[in-house]
Amino acid sequence: MEKAASALILAGGHSTRMGKPKAFVYLGGQTLIERVITSLRPLFKDIYVVARSPEPFRGLGLDIVVDILRERGPAGGIHAGLSHSRTEWNFVVACDMPFINRELVAYMAQKLNGCDILLPRLGGRIEPLHGFYSRRVLSTVERMLQQGKGSVKELVARCKTKYIEEEEIRRLDPAALSIWSLNTPEALEAARRLITSSAHEARE
Repeated sequence: MEKAASALILAGGHSTRMGKPKAFVYLGGQTLIERVITSLRPLFKDIYVVARSPEPFRGLGLDIVVDILRERGPAGGIHAGLSHSRTEWNFVVACDMPFINRELVAYMAQKLNGCDILLPRLGGRIEPLHGFYSRRVLSTVERMLQQGKGSVKELVARCKTKYIEEEEIRRLDPAALSIWSLNTPEALEAARRLITSSAHEARE
């Protein structure tokens, strides 16, 4: 990695669209959060899980960070994670993104100069839960949350944000699977079909 950074896995959502806790749904023999951890280990010395409660995650062997300001959504998770982290830069990722592309993440880590947040932008849409956040934004997100504003997109708009554009993303991750979040049963089934198809092609 170009810069020393930690990883923050956000796992505090209610999983309403999935219908059950996303972090522990199985895909290809591992839970979604185990797949995320496996992808991140070669890149980051310190990996933290940010959650509403530590109990479900104790078996992962990682430090669990509990939300400081409860029920504030992903912005609350970012706030808790940045408050706990010991590094200036932190890669924030959702627990339901099991196809993280390490080359893409490492490439993003080389582009952190001159900004406080770095995010991918694909088809004109940003992905705020697959990006780098500096601890410099901590006071901004804390002030927002205290004002009852919990939108990560508003945080992004308030801070000095840079973007990795679609051409850059697809050069390293042609299908942009790294930023695919499996937040519905339909998305999970599509991911299972993809893994089955990839395994079949590998055997041929």
